Amino acid sequence: MGCAYRFLTVFFKPRPRALHPAASRFQSAEPPSAERVSETSKENLSAGDQARSKRSGRSRIQLDDQHYLHGYCRLRTCSNLLRVNRTRRAQRVWPPTKARGGTKTNFQYPRVAVTDTQKEQFDREGYCIFENVLSAAQLEMLREECLFLADEIDREMTAAGETISGINHRGKRYFISKRHTDRPRLRDFLFSETMAEICRSLIGGDVWLFNEQFVVKSAAVGLPFSWHQDSGYIDSGCPHKPYLSLWCPLDDVDEENGTIYVLPFSRAEVTSRIDHATHVGSNDLVGYSGNEKGEPAIMSAGSIAAFSSVSFHRSGANTTNEARRIYLAQYSLEPIIDPRNNRLWALATPFLKSGNRVTD
Repeated sequence: MGCAYRFLTVFFKPRPRALHPAASRFQSAEPPSAERVSETSKENLSAGDQARSKRSGRSRIQLDDQHYLHGYCRLRTCSNLLRVNRTRRAQRVWPPTKARGGTKTNFQYPRVAVTDTQKEQFDREGYCIFENVLSAAQLEMLREECLFLADEIDREMTAAGETISGINHRGKRYFISKRHTDRPRLRDFLFSETMAEICRSLIGGDVWLFNEQFVVKSAAVGLPFSWHQDSGYIDSGCPHKPYLSLWCPLDDVDEENGTIYVLPFSRAEVTSRIDHATHVGSNDLVGYSGNEKGEPAIMSAGSIAAFSSVSFHRSGANTTNEARRIYLAQYSLEPIIDPRNNRLWALATPFLKSGNRVTD
């Protein structure tokens, strides 16, 4: 029996699995969390090792859709799903499982101290910035949710045989909205004390959640976004009070990777909604075509830029080799209803009543 065992282990020893050579073209996205790192995958294979590796037909790696957005490609090795990293970081299991992507968290979201200076700037110029609001763990949660949901958009476009869907451009720019109802961790964030305090301080004590969405510009090819007001995306036949947009970068943002530029009220000379025109090709709505460059929001990940829905803003192209991801939460002073059909324009989930949270 011992001889037979040694014979089998020598001649039928499984060959080591190697990464597909084509995977070296892709760049890794930010890891979901340290505990998800596979201890057996920390040794990166060199290009020569990959080229010399031979695969049997039974364990051949099949290259799935190329995920330019996230800077990684998905490789299926039987039941394993690996992320390939050309910057020689450890490989991580990805995307997260449904349970991990949708589990409620026990984060204690901090209460933001809004200063009088920030309030005055918001009222006078239409925007202000809160630095370093979120913790590393809270940031990581939002990054996980972003990648999980963006992967769904990729599959939908593939199934439909499309590269453009609305203002989504496959591999270039993505907008993923209104998913908090089936993503409990997003709901926790949107109705946290952090967001409540900013809303109370800037727009008052009666607040509704109006919209929420991830916006992603992929590495090197992320498109710019034209000058617009958020209210410009609401039809002129639906009058409404200006609402609050809270722009939360999940990565450090600057002029190189496509941060936003805000046009202060004092330079725009506009403090109310105006009609926008549709840009042919990108489907962007454009409300300003002047020579102003605007003020760039240079922010670290976890900070929050707050601006009015009638503030003009734009964003540049992402010229770096890393994706630029942000989460946008928008809150209104009242339900925004289209009077022509008596229907809600977007969401109208009660959040604050007389300053107190009614949804958590």
